[in-house]
Amino acid sequence: MTLNPAASAVVPIENAGWTAEPPLREKTAALSALEAGDVLFFPTLRFEVEPDEVHVFSPAITGSSKNVAFDPANGKLAGATLTGDDLRALAAMVARFSASAATLVDRVLPSYRGRVAPGRTSFRPVEIAGRKTSWRKDDTRLHIDSFPATPVHGRRILRVFTNVNPLGRPRTWRVGEEFDRVAERFAAALRAPLPGATHVLRWLRVTKSRRSPYDAMMLQLHDRMKPD
Repeated sequence: MTLNPAASAVVPIENAGWTAEPPLREKTAALSALEAGDVLFFPTLRFEVEPDEVHVFSPAITGSSKNVAFDPANGKLAGATLTGDDLRALAAMVARFSASAATLVDRVLPSYRGRVAPGRTSFRPVEIAGRKTSWRKDDTRLHIDSFPATPVHGRRILRVFTNVNPLGRPRTWRVGEEFDRVAERFAAALRAPLPGATHVLRWLRVTKSRRSPYDAMMLQLHDRMKPD
């Protein structure tokens, strides 16, 4: 990963491993930074890929999807074209990362224990940059997280990323402004959902649960930011 050294929103955290218990000062710094809206960066933390998993690092395994998704709630993997042993190897790797990420959050942020619900894990062997896609799906553009099909009803989204490029290429991140400044910039263009719209979306199975007004606003903000 490469970072802009002038970006004060990126806070380095030293941690020996995914299951390690960091010193109290590191945990305190991590919690303060995250609650302030900053990004935690673990420069020495590496996710190890097993030898029999290297072959899954191919854009061909996703077909028309941009990523493979693993749901820790039921152990199911979606979005992959693999079968048999190849599919099991991919599932084992993504499941291992999902468990590692959950343990990392538990160790580094003990104040969140009992308050975190693990979400789906994405594996993206397809580079977004240069890929033909709509502006809405272009993750190289600055945006906030908001999931069209999975409403969060006001709960915050905590993402854990790791770069596992087999060629050793870094992943470059762009960090935007603080949320309140972004929201203020686009607030006038946001609209409350029409009466009954959230129920219709659920009935049509566009969303997995009823989309709350909060989710509707956040999704609009996501969609306003990307084409700007």
